[in-house]
Amino acid sequence: MYKTDLDRQPLKKNIKPWGESQMHSWRLYEKNKNKPGYIKHGNFINSLKKHKVTTSRLVDWDIPAIVGNGSTFGVQPQMNTSRPKISHIHEMNFYCDDTGDTNKTNRYIIEQTGDKDLSKDLKKALYDFLKPMGWEKLRFSRFQQHAGEMTASHVDVHRQMSNLHNSLEVPILSGEVRIGVMFISDWAYGQGFGMGESIAQGWKTGDFYEWPWFFPHHTFNNSNVERNSITVVGRKRV
Repeated sequence: MYKTDLDRQPLKKNIKPWGESQMHSWRLYEKNKNKPGYIKHGNFINSLKKHKVTTSRLVDWDIPAIVGNGSTFGVQPQMNTSRPKISHIHEMNFYCDDTGDTNKTNRYIIEQTGDKDLSKDLKKALYDFLKPMGWEKLRFSRFQQHAGEMTASHVDVHRQMSNLHNSLEVPILSGEVRIGVMFISDWAYGQGFGMGESIAQGWKTGDFYEWPWFFPHHTFNNSNVERNSITVVGRKRV
């Protein structure tokens, strides 16, 4: 979204060591924090319908909790003196974790629903919507946030994207990383998705928001209903 001095640096170089990566992100954010935290790219509900991906297929299964404050937690300079509270999130790749094959549905989802084609069908819908914008190499996961839960501010390292596209011939560059959220449930009062200095609210099912790869972001759900979304990470060549 915003040009930086690291755009043409291989992503693999930027993510190691982790502490240096976080400092880079904070430095870039400080230079751009007065800019909008996101761009809204429209609504992909028609792409879902085209490929027969209903919202019930996307949300009618629960995700086990995992520790949310991992190595990507925290970007504030005060972090060297603070100790974050450990929290848990509910996030899972739609595709097969074992092989990384996005045409194969995650085994856990198949066991819960019997839907073997979910990842393949969702992939078609996502490419239908995002390919015209230049996105490729998509990875996608579902984020389920129960009422009363939150995700602390953090910057993603994008280690998975680096591992997938680290060939010496065409390594993925930091400025090529694209990340966004597609909401698969309507907004409810008390919910919010913070990106930089901006907080998205009032969304409808299918709305898609993109934020810069180096921007901190956070979420909260102070409503009485769960929030569901799809996190999409991809590559757009520069």
